Amino acid sequence: MNDKQIFQIHADICQELAHPIRLEIIESLRDGEKSVTQLVEALQASQTTVSRHLSLMRSKGVVVSRHKG
Repeated sequence: MNDKQIFQIHADICQELAHPIRLEIIESLRDGEKSVTQLVEALQASQTTVSRHLSLMRSKGVVVSRHKG
């Protein structure tokens, strides 16, 4: 991988994190995995908002999901 590719990957990741809600999600997940409900409560945001940002972050490989139950 050359430098330009590395810089592009870095820029893409920074762009994915360039929203306050996404940064809050990352911070909240530092202590371990959480359900969407737990994130909604921790961030005091709507489920729609949290789910939308998680979906975007999953599509870019920033976070991974695990279905339980």
